[in-house]
Amino acid sequence: GCARHQIAAVIPELICAMRACAKIGAVHSVVVAGYSSEALNARIDGSESKVIITADGSRINGTIFPMKQIIDDAVKFSPPVESVIVVRNTKSEISMDSTRDHWFHELCKLPIVKK
Repeated sequence: GCARHQIAAVIPELICAMRACAKIGAVHSVVVAGYSSEALNARIDGSESKVIITADGSRINGTIFPMKQIIDDAVKFSPPVESVIVVRNTKSEISMDSTRDHWFHELCKLPIVKK
C-alpha cells in the first residue's frame, strides 16, 4: 500500500488531506511538527512512504518552524519518497526540488481536481 506522511500544521488543507486519504483507503500517518529529520526519516522508511504532504512552515509560539526543511533533510536518503506536496502556509523562503516537490495550490488548478 501507499503510505502518506504529513507534518501537521493547524491548517484546513491538513484536514482535507487526511479525509482524502481515508476516503480512498490510503494508508496514512499524521506526524506533528517537532519531529527531528532523523526520527521522521525512520518513520518514512518504516512505512515505505511514497508521498509526503507538508507545509512550507508553521508558526509555533511566534516563530516559524521550518517544516519543509526538515522534510528535505529526512527524505535525502529515503528512496521510496516520490512526491512532496507543499502547502503555502507561512510564505517562508524554501527550496523546491523540481523533480519531486509540488505546490498544493498549483495541483488544485489541474483539470482533474473537482471543485
